[in-house]
Amino acid sequence: EHTEWGVLPTVIRTLIQRRSVVKKLLKKETNKEMKNTLNVRQLALKLTANSMYGCLGFSASRFYAAPIAALVTSQGREILQNTVDLASGMGLNVIYGDTDSIMIYTGSDDWDKVQQLGKEVKKAVNKKYKLLEIEIDGVFKSMLLLKKKKYAALIASKDRKTGKIHLEKETKGLDLVRRDWCGLSKEVGLFVLDHVLSGKDREGVVAAIHEELQSVARKVREGSVPLEKFTITKGLNKNPKDYADRKGMPHLFVALEMVRRGRPVNVGDHIPYVITAEQEGVKTTSFAERARHPDDLVAANKEAERTGVKPKLKIDTEGYLSQQILPTTSRLVDPIEDTSQAMIAEQLGL
Repeated sequence: EHTEWGVLPTVIRTLIQRRSVVKKLLKKETNKEMKNTLNVRQLALKLTANSMYGCLGFSASRFYAAPIAALVTSQGREILQNTVDLASGMGLNVIYGDTDSIMIYTGSDDWDKVQQLGKEVKKAVNKKYKLLEIEIDGVFKSMLLLKKKKYAALIASKDRKTGKIHLEKETKGLDLVRRDWCGLSKEVGLFVLDHVLSGKDREGVVAAIHEELQSVARKVREGSVPLEKFTITKGLNKNPKDYADRKGMPHLFVALEMVRRGRPVNVGDHIPYVITAEQEGVKTTSFAERARHPDDLVAANKEAERTGVKPKLKIDTEGYLSQQILPTTSRLVDPIEDTSQAMIAEQLGL
């Protein structure tokens, strides 16, 4: 029997069809600027379609309908579970599933065989649903699954002309890219990632990581790491004097100091800071009070060179190793058997 389409499915269907048209154009487009434009368009259509669910679930929305919102998520979970069961029933090893995707470990590095498996799953799943389609989104050579929506992987793609396999790194949801980490922390994180994803044997990978950490710790302690690699930058969301709680915010401490010295500071500015070591005879209640503008350290070092007296301000080497290098690294190597947070700390001399 033919039932009329309601408003909601009609609107969403239109958005999704328009998005798939844009995505097809995007695939064929070669002009870089046009590619960007089309990409923004397909993302805008995706966002609009996705926000339908938000409108249904938000009590102040004029389209609020909690039961329909609950139905959307329960259907989603059910479909995902059915898809996992279907793939498992085909004898495949499903290692991860999230909202609208599943990841299958094929145990093969034969491109054509992997594609064939993907197509079989696609066909079996798409036979089950009229309005949903599963696609092969990508082939990964190696992958580090940390937790929900957080992973790093090497994406494999095959060059049509030469038949060569290209590898490209992709990270999703990893906090390496967050602003709270200094340049050194990001560098070490990327080094660790490259080794973890390299596909080399575990012992070699762990040995290389441990060696690098020892070397980094040595350089940090002997002062041969450039200052800018210790610099952390954080944005000011409001005027420095409007923050109620000032204790734990190093960038705010530095911003207030800049204001005190008559340097202009505006909302939205990105404030650079480094954490300095405890000074003799100076009591601080939190590490935020040991934050300084990088320029202050440069000035302190110049002054020390001029007078021959040791500089008052020094980088908090142990703090950086324990709070910037240790957490990022140990999170990335957590799934590896031959190492642990304690071993990482040991390599860093903590």
